[in-house]
Amino acid sequence: LFMVGTGYAVREIRQKINELGLQDHVTLLGNIHDRERLKRIDAAADLFLFPSLYDNAPLVVREAAARCTEESLSGMRATIEAQKAAVRSHDQRAFFDADNAMHEAIYTIAGRTYEWAWLARGAVDLDRFRWLHVKARGLGWQSILDEHEQLLGALVHHDPEEAAYLVEHHLHVMLDEKEEVLSAFPDYFKNAEDQTA
Repeated sequence: LFMVGTGYAVREIRQKINELGLQDHVTLLGNIHDRERLKRIDAAADLFLFPSLYDNAPLVVREAAARCTEESLSGMRATIEAQKAAVRSHDQRAFFDADNAMHEAIYTIAGRTYEWAWLARGAVDLDRFRWLHVKARGLGWQSILDEHEQLLGALVHHDPEEAAYLVEHHLHVMLDEKEEVLSAFPDYFKNAEDQTA
């Protein structure tokens, strides 16, 4: 097992590896900044695990706020217009697709297309949940659209703190509304009562 990255729990992880006698089977690689090496690790991996549902200080959106140009923001404006059109036509699929395009645009502006591809490839379950979240809301998508417009405004003003705050809030909304999704689709989830604890 190869673990890439670091964080506050590295010491505890190292202790657990030693406790379990896995020193010959687990390698902590730390942060890797060489994209070619990351690509090789990714290509060899059987599993990609992103252990955090959200990042308290989203680096990608901060980078996007610092790097965005009027030209790069045009893609985000187009996705917002596509979402508005989807709301008007009550087209859930188009709204969801434009929502994905919005997220991808942020990663693209930040220069993180490789990371977006990596996350998108491993986000099948999250995407299913997000799709059910859109369906559970029925036509109540205006708050998502409002958040996207606020985020666009923060990027236009190159305000990384506001952009980070908005993204954190945006991600929490989905988690906070988990019960709504579980109630709307009780047969979709195994052991749904265990998921609410």
